Amino acid sequence: MPSDLPMAIMFLVFLSLFILLGTSPVLHRLIGFIGSLLSRSKRLHGQTEDKTSEAPSWRENAPNDYEIILIRKLAMSGDRGLSRRMLIKTLYFKPQSVDRALHSLGRRGLVRAKKMSFIGVRYCLTRNGQEYARQQDLIPRYQLQSQGKGVLSLVR
Repeated sequence: MPSDLPMAIMFLVFLSLFILLGTSPVLHRLIGFIGSLLSRSKRLHGQTEDKTSEAPSWRENAPNDYEIILIRKLAMSGDRGLSRRMLIKTLYFKPQSVDRALHSLGRRGLVRAKKMSFIGVRYCLTRNGQEYARQQDLIPRYQLQSQGKGVLSLVR
């Protein structure tokens, strides 16, 4: 029966380590940091997973919510376009979100940067961007409708 004592001690040691790991945020951060270092070292040595074999998801090519809101705002601004600062100010987005969305839309060919003389850069939709906005019904379209006796009303 001398082997029972070390087994009980080992059980208590492993139980205490398990509880310590489960409740300590510092140890969680340390384990996460070690995991990120290991994954980073795998990437440096070329041991990453090859994702090109998978078929691209339908969501990869679809714009996200920030991009849709930017397309709508730029479509309503017309050919004049809006500056980055005006987009951030009117949409109440973080600058990083606007930059990411503009970069992504620029890569897709939906938005272009228009250099103004002394004002700076304004962003506006390309022809493809305008067509996409019309197809997705992102631009509100209004028509005048006659209601008789000279009364006109706007109909969406």
